[in-house]
Amino acid sequence: MQASGIATGAGAKKKSRFPQYAAAVIVNVLYISYSLADTSRFEVAQSLKNYTDLNDEEKAEAMQKDMGLTFCIAGLLSFPVYGLMFEKFSRKICAYVIGVTYIINSILLLCANSYELFHVAQFFLAISAAGTTIISPIYISEIAQDDIRGALQAINVLMYNIGFLLATFVVHFFPKYSLSWVTFVPTAIVFLCFHFWLPETPIYFLRRDDTDEAGRSLQWLRGSAADVPQEIENTKAVLKATRSDSQTTTTVFQDFFQKRTLGYCAVVTVLCLTDHFSGFTATGFELEALLKTLNPNHSSANDFLQYIIYMVGNVIVILICDRKGRKTALLISTVVCAVTLIANGICYHVIQNAANPDEPKADEGFGAAKIFALIFSLVHVMSYNIGIGVLSAVVIADIFPPKMLNTQLAINGIISWPFTYVINDLFYRTVKAAIHASGAFWVYSGCCAVGALFIYKFLPETKSRPAGYLLMDNRDDVVLGRFQ
Repeated sequence: MQASGIATGAGAKKKSRFPQYAAAVIVNVLYISYSLADTSRFEVAQSLKNYTDLNDEEKAEAMQKDMGLTFCIAGLLSFPVYGLMFEKFSRKICAYVIGVTYIINSILLLCANSYELFHVAQFFLAISAAGTTIISPIYISEIAQDDIRGALQAINVLMYNIGFLLATFVVHFFPKYSLSWVTFVPTAIVFLCFHFWLPETPIYFLRRDDTDEAGRSLQWLRGSAADVPQEIENTKAVLKATRSDSQTTTTVFQDFFQKRTLGYCAVVTVLCLTDHFSGFTATGFELEALLKTLNPNHSSANDFLQYIIYMVGNVIVILICDRKGRKTALLISTVVCAVTLIANGICYHVIQNAANPDEPKADEGFGAAKIFALIFSLVHVMSYNIGIGVLSAVVIADIFPPKMLNTQLAINGIISWPFTYVINDLFYRTVKAAIHASGAFWVYSGCCAVGALFIYKFLPETKSRPAGYLLMDNRDDVVLGRFQ
């Protein structure tokens, strides 16, 4: 029988899963706020005098550099604080703090009539965004049954892209209204209101020996038919095996510096780097430019197309990651990304030659190359959203137990944040300037190939296992015996 932890116990087949899906969606409303705010800050920046004298290309580059640097610094400062905060305080209190900072950011953006105030607003947004990337995986990891934990974790990127789609809709159909007023503040307020309805996580209570409150939380999450006492006993055994209960004598830092834990830290770090060097940023830049070339009069339609493709990929990964496994989805994603990047490199090599007047017969195949580049780019961004762009965080939440998860997510944020807001853009621009877009795509393809080999060789499958299973003491006895 499949091993399980919090998911098992008598009456498991009768448990209701709807409350868990509802809780996951509500918590991930913060990701809608994140993407709406990200769009809103660019909308505000467009009107600031620091950028109004620049042409479109110079403006985009200056805004990306200035805002990315501020965002990066604020995020790096806030991740260590969140790592400590999530250990000391309840998940709901942390979520309230994050929701309130989003509202503060929106008010500052609405009042931002100077460059300085705009950067203060960005600072609050970065704090909010950093917290969002931690609260979602922690809360869901602590409420979800093992056999649906991956799907619930993967909802966050879907909600993030829904936010961008909503922002595109608002900007296109309501251009006279501030994006912050129309969507951002209501989203944050709705989250805060709904979050009063959600329970605290049962694992948070059990780690503090509050069995009664843990039972009430589980009853809410599983329904009246669940065998709550049995599940509590199962969960206590998992917490003890992962040294996450109140009786443990080791600190989180002692646990982290064990050889096995450091090995898995290295695995998730390489997985994170594979994500950032998967070519998604480069493909996104070139796809946007390509769509403008092929469909110059319908920029909003181009944006809608991109986000719908992203969301289709997100829905697919939600459906398959608990059935086929994280490793399978990641392998498919990275291999397809590598292949499409090679193909895109060839297409852009043809496009590059067509722009060279000294190249004989340069225009032959130019139109076809653009069409194929569009197809390969769309396949690439969808495959990215089916695996590597979504499942890195899911795997982290699978590998690390409750005691270590908040710290590992903070470490992962410190590693990822500079790539997301500074290095990805800078790296692509530098490589493209040196060896053109075609060469850059081939470099990214090689990174994906290396990542795929690493996933195949070193990444274990984590589906349907208790969170922290790989770091358990005596896991065969605990999991395969106790939870059959």
